[in-house]
Amino acid sequence: VEFGLALMVVVALSILMALIWWNAKVINKVDGDFRQQTEIFELVIIFIRDGVVVCDKSGKLILFNPAAENMIGLSVTKSEASEWTKEYGVFRSDEVTPIPMEELPIVLANQGKSTDNIQQFIRNAKRPLGLHINVSARPMRDQAGNILGGVALLRDLSDAKKAEAEMLQMNQRLEKNADKLTLANKELETFSYSVAHDLRAPLRSMMGFSNILLEDNAD
Repeated sequence: VEFGLALMVVVALSILMALIWWNAKVINKVDGDFRQQTEIFELVIIFIRDGVVVCDKSGKLILFNPAAENMIGLSVTKSEASEWTKEYGVFRSDEVTPIPMEELPIVLANQGKSTDNIQQFIRNAKRPLGLHINVSARPMRDQAGNILGGVALLRDLSDAKKAEAEMLQMNQRLEKNADKLTLANKELETFSYSVAHDLRAPLRSMMGFSNILLEDNAD
């Protein structure tokens, strides 16, 4: 829910920023209020903890906020969308399968398609160890419904993956301990059976001797 709300906020801000940038090309003089709004939007994008990536309607990347740059290790590229997977090192969550350009959330968003919680793995020269991220994307539209571009929200999954790994290790330890306990119980059962079997003959002898003593004392 938190991620969805954050994405909605970023989409709205990105649309406003896209409109601002577009209008700025047409309007030479920007009044004080307009400039103040622009600065506020820029600050939100800069300080939001999630990564924000924006492309325009021509498919050109126009924005990586600081969080996105930190996650991916790279900034905006001038390359075509067909080169993004290779340049940024975008893989499926299996860490080995490159994601085709047509499946990239930001590309789909620019085509008017929304995506949610797509797990990706980023590995490139700046991120040699790799990083798991969660990506959701939305198309940016003006009031008439025309697509202005796409915006993607990136969330670092490092903490979640670490917790998942720790949980897996804990489960593995519990399974090993359970196996050891099962083995110990079997060994105890075997030992108990062996002791019971070995004591059976001496006990019979003792019982026989006890009966003889009782008979002698009875006389």
